[in-house]
Amino acid sequence: MLRCLRIAFSTVSVVAGLFLIALWMRSYGTRDVVFWNFYGANGVGVWSCTGRIVFSSQANFPSTGRRLWYVSHGGIIDWRKMRDRTEESISAYSGFGAGRRNGVSQVMIPHWFFVLLTAALASSPWWQREWRFSLRALLITTTLIAMALGLAVYGLRE
Repeated sequence: MLRCLRIAFSTVSVVAGLFLIALWMRSYGTRDVVFWNFYGANGVGVWSCTGRIVFSSQANFPSTGRRLWYVSHGGIIDWRKMRDRTEESISAYSGFGAGRRNGVSQVMIPHWFFVLLTAALASSPWWQREWRFSLRALLITTTLIAMALGLAVYGLRE
């Protein structure tokens, strides 16, 4: 029974990862937005654009007279300009970022982070709970790590 649950969880995680990869590739050609407009003047949105997912919250949002939520998607003329404009408004580092500007709070996370997260979730039921290593394996690993660190120090000196 537990094995079937592991397989089902891994399958769902892999399918979610594939959908995220498709959304990631789509984000360079199309901007997708999901926005919820609350009864007051507040709104919360999630949009995918230029390889990033941006979560935003806006206070004093002008009432559009539309539904409480809507989904829209439009083209991106030049994704590099859109990416640069997004990174100007949010202090970004390596695709991650957060900021507040003109009453809009935003958190930006790259798609690859969510893909790696789903991959970790897909493999998590199969992780062993008990780690057993032989002395030989530990010595080999320690030697390889020492060699890598030595090469890194040698490369930094020159």
